[in-house]
Amino acid sequence: MENKKLEDKLLVLGGSSYIGQHLIKRLLPDEYTATYATHPFEGGYEFDCTNDRLSETVNDLETYCQAILLLGDTEPNSCVLHPKRSQSINVDGITRVIDDLVETGIRIVFVSSEFVFDGKQGEYVESDLASPILLYGKQKLIIERYLEKCAKDFAVLRLAKVYGGEVGDGTLFTNWLPVIKQGTLDKCASDQRFSPIFVDDVVDALLKAVESRLQGVFHVGGPKSHSRFDCLITLLEEVQRFRKVDLQPKPCLINDFDFPEARPVDVSMKIDKFKSEVVFCPRGIKEFCSELAFATFGLGATKGVSC
Repeated sequence: MENKKLEDKLLVLGGSSYIGQHLIKRLLPDEYTATYATHPFEGGYEFDCTNDRLSETVNDLETYCQAILLLGDTEPNSCVLHPKRSQSINVDGITRVIDDLVETGIRIVFVSSEFVFDGKQGEYVESDLASPILLYGKQKLIIERYLEKCAKDFAVLRLAKVYGGEVGDGTLFTNWLPVIKQGTLDKCASDQRFSPIFVDDVVDALLKAVESRLQGVFHVGGPKSHSRFDCLITLLEEVQRFRKVDLQPKPCLINDFDFPEARPVDVSMKIDKFKSEVVFCPRGIKEFCSELAFATFGLGATKGVSC
């Protein structure tokens, strides 16, 4: 996607996050200021929301018109295993950040999660009851409610499961590549469903939310819902175009795995509301898997796919 130059300078809080790093690659240096907590990057401002105040970290805070909030502990297992720490970051720290942004008159785009839902229904729309069962989802919902109470101009983007195309990025499809090569994957959850979205499409959505100054709560995901097992089979079918794969994973239940909390089963979301506001055409998993398989196993294979 070719983005038009942003009219106002953007504040990216959590620029060292997976999404944050992809976002700032799409921006010109004079279009943004970004922060990090523990993973420094060139041009970033160190900012720990549990101890620092935003106004004391970012120079001329009042010159920014919009801020994207990507900071936080975004790993559900980490949140529940370290509840005091995740509370201090995901709730206490972020509410202070929101207070500083609201006081300064900066519009907020908050990145929330599919995990605000309990997973009993699936195909969720924005008006459906948010009733999280994961601590991480409960923390996200607290911030959503806080924004509704104290901010007048804001957008909440609830993201579906985000995947990328770089080997080693720790996301859905690329995590399967080593075990496909080794033939060591014996089972995969067939009951868990989500609406997987490519990271570049997430960046598109964030920039469109900023450029259009969207207001309210929106779901942002891929074009269709899929089970985890379906995603794996789709990738296997594309890989088999280039090499023989001796792998026959068995379907299982997501909560057969040893998680510290029971996982919601179906957190798939409808994106019709978002698409009614902006032009948004996220790619499907078959197209992506075809590109990834070619880049990894085809002639002249590289280390992943970024297109």
